[in-house]
This record gives sequence, structure tokens and C-alpha cells, in this order.
Amino acid sequence: MNQLFFEHVYQETSAAYQRLEHNPVLNELFQGKCGLEDYREILVRFYQFYSAFEYKLVQSGTGDLAGTLFYTHLKTPLLEGDLGVLDYQLLDCPLPSIMGLRADRLEPSEALGTWYILEKATFIWSRLSKLLKRRYGLDAATGLAFFTNYGNRFEFFWDEFLVFISSQIRYPSDEMEFIRAANRTLGSLDHWLQHGHHDESETEAKSAPAKKSLPNKPAASPSTRSIST
Repeated sequence: MNQLFFEHVYQETSAAYQRLEHNPVLNELFQGKCGLEDYREILVRFYQFYSAFEYKLVQSGTGDLAGTLFYTHLKTPLLEGDLGVLDYQLLDCPLPSIMGLRADRLEPSEALGTWYILEKATFIWSRLSKLLKRRYGLDAATGLAFFTNYGNRFEFFWDEFLVFISSQIRYPSDEMEFIRAANRTLGSLDHWLQHGHHDESETEAKSAPAKKSLPNKPAASPSTRSIST
């Protein structure tokens, strides 16, 4: 694993992470200030965001590049499950235009930088899942799968993910594209959670049609996860 690369990514994205850490929606959630209905609405925003970005990764060939690893790390199915058990009808949940979500195909390093943020964010939040479990009385089977994520195996899956990312970033130009995409994705997530909309003039992205389905994942490998509380 290229540790120097990830140290550089950390340095270059730290300011964007700090802004996300102060996101008022996340602060209220993890401080236990939201009711269950508020929690569900926050999950809807996460679902809209992750569905749109993971679909863009599929369009950009990340699933073909990473194979089973990509499909075992998807977050959209977890959010679909959480919202389903919390009685939210996904057919009524359009995938919106999101600031920072490009309309064109992402270059491989850009797609990996985007995927890195989608994965790292939930890796961080999984460490706070016990707070949500106490607040709402939920577990992975009753509406907390997105936040519990990989259960007590999250470090294994995170390391597996980093090894793959490291193997794909070979040149300085790859690193620059990766970091730009990571910062853009962090900014998009911060903005989306707070505002849930944007001015069309702010981005190249166009409004997406209602709920898109990700392709079926390939046959499970031995590394395929099982979600535990």
C-alpha cells in the first residue's frame, strides 16, 4: 500500500473534511437532536446522494475495473433496506441533480477519488453507529444498516479497499485527478446534506430520472460482507 499517497490525500482534503465535520445536519444527528422522522429524512438525502454518485461510478466503469470489490462496497442497497424497513416508498424518491455531480463520464482516477470519499465517509460514521443505536433503538436489521456498515469487520474492508485504490494510482497526474475529485465529492456531500438542492447554473450535472437501479452484482466472492450489528 502506498502510504505516502494516502498521507498526501489526507493533507489535501483535510480542509474539506473539517467543513463536513461541522455540517449542521450531521451534528444534530450524532448529537441525538433528531427524532426518528428526522432520521428517516436524513437517510433519504443520503440515499439520493449515494444513488446518484454510485450510478455515475457504474457509468464510468468503476464496477468493471474493481469487480466484486465494487459491488460488495455499495451503499445504495443498505440505504434501500433501511428506508424500506422504515416504511419509506422509494418510488416516490427521485434522484436529483446534485452540485458537483458531472454529467460526463469520469476518468478512472476521478472515479476512484469519488469512490474513496463515499467509502471513507461511511467508514468514519460506522464508528459513531453506537450513538445512533442508543438514540433510536435501531440495529442493522431495523434501519441502521447504512451506519453500521461492515459491523465489526469495517477495518478489514477498509484495508481491502485501500490496497485496491493504491494499486490503481500510478502517476502524479492520477494523484492530482484523484484529489480534485475527492474534494469535489466532499463539497457536494456537505452542500447536499444542508440544502438538498442547487442552482442548475452551479454545475454541469442534469436532473436524473426517478430511481435508477444499479446492475446486479456478480457472484459473491469469499470477501463478500455480511452486515452485523
